[in-house]
Amino acid sequence: NDIAIKTYDESLWAELIDAKTAPIEPSLSLLESLHYRWVMLLRSLSAGDCARTFMHPDFGLLDLDKFIGLYASTPR
Repeated sequence: NDIAIKTYDESLWAELIDAKTAPIEPSLSLLESLHYRWVMLLRSLSAGDCARTFMHPDFGLLDLDKFIGLYASTPR
């Protein structure tokens, strides 16, 4: 009973009016805060949590541990 996740097209976010006209500082501040929260969450996960699986539309069935590794190694 795996959970299916949805992806998003990052390039479409870049086309939004706020992405084109707003100053960059609020976005950088948001990202810094989001990354802080993600680190807290990821450090709190147990081995059992990381073994849970989900269905990714592009990669198929993945466990959370493998996906975290994929995401961490993807150039941004």
